[in-house]
Amino acid sequence: MNIPSASGMKTIIISSFFKKYASVLTPQLLSDITHATLQGVKKAQISMATLSELDVRLAERKAEQQRLARCAKMNNRGREFEKQGKIRQAIKVYEANIEEGCYPACHSFDRLMVIYRKAKDYENEIRVIERALAVICPRYPDLYSKYQERLLKAQLLQDKQDQ
Repeated sequence: MNIPSASGMKTIIISSFFKKYASVLTPQLLSDITHATLQGVKKAQISMATLSELDVRLAERKAEQQRLARCAKMNNRGREFEKQGKIRQAIKVYEANIEEGCYPACHSFDRLMVIYRKAKDYENEIRVIERALAVICPRYPDLYSKYQERLLKAQLLQDKQDQ
C-alpha cells in the first residue's frame, strides 16, 4: 500500500502509475517517467499535489468521454428518426443534444440547421447557428467561417421573410 510520507510525497510503482494516468500526464511528467523507465527505475516519488491534480484531470477526461458517448448515442437516435421521416422526434433529440453542457460535436447542430432551413424556420436556424458559434468554434476555430457564412445567409432569408 502506498502511504504518503510526512513530506507530502508518495511512492508509486511507475508501471501502474503510467497505466492509470497516461492519458492525462503533462509532457514534463511523461518525459520524466519515460526517462526513469529507460533507466530501469521501478518506483518513484511524486508529490501529493501532483497526484491530486492528475486525479482531477482523470475525472474531467472521464466526464468528457461520457458526454461524447451520450452525444453519439443521441446523434444516432436523431438519424434513425430522420430515416423514418419522424422529423419532430429528430428535432427533439438534436435539440437535447445541443443544450448547455453538450459535447462540442457538429452533427446535431448541422442537422438542425438543415431541418430548420427546409422548414423556413429561420429564427430557430439562427439560434442554432449562434449556439454552434459559441459551443463548437472555440474548440474548432476553423469552422467559424462556415457557421458565420451560414448565419449571414439565414439572417438575409429571415429579413426577406419578414418583409
